Amino acid sequence: GDYSHYRGLRTNKSNMDKYRKVPKEKEQAPENEIKISSKSRIGNYVRYGRKLLTTGEHKDIKITCTGNAIAKGVIVAEILIGSIGDLHQITKFDSMEIEDKYEPTEEGLDPVTVKRRVSMLSITLSKEPLDTSDPGYQAPRAKVEETFRRYRRTRRGGYRGSDRGGRGRGGRGRGRGRGRGRGGPRGGRGGAPRGTR
Repeated sequence: GDYSHYRGLRTNKSNMDKYRKVPKEKEQAPENEIKISSKSRIGNYVRYGRKLLTTGEHKDIKITCTGNAIAKGVIVAEILIGSIGDLHQITKFDSMEIEDKYEPTEEGLDPVTVKRRVSMLSITLSKEPLDTSDPGYQAPRAKVEETFRRYRRTRRGGYRGSDRGGRGRGGRGRGRGRGRGRGGPRGGRGGAPRGTR
């Protein structure tokens, strides 16, 4: 199918009801690659990354994310860098083409294939030296002891910032919520989506 057909799919609910999206086969990623999803919890990614880098299982990890998950990927990388310290870093921005397929649920309709481009970010963190000539290279930074206080674990498995007021409980700083809290940044509730992959 072509894009004009797909536009009809999007704007006409009766047409949408006649198609279903074909599920994609999940590609098996290397153990040291962390694929960030916009629906998963930041805390789970951080714990998994720390496990890989601090138990001797791997000398480096690669964080990959696309579209709406890019901001979350950057947060995960910054927490790992600050809490572990002395990690070499290479950051790469790119774009990738994603192909979605839709198949009709009624006879007489053709399958529709839609291609779109999305932004992609990859961050490599390594305990060993990386290519310093790479444009995205950043030298190691010292461990920041306050990292886990600023992004402390919540009951929901996420991390909540303490350097800006929010709806957190207790502590310092002006929060929008109950009392003065070391709450989430800009009044966020903390917590993050589930899953590690």
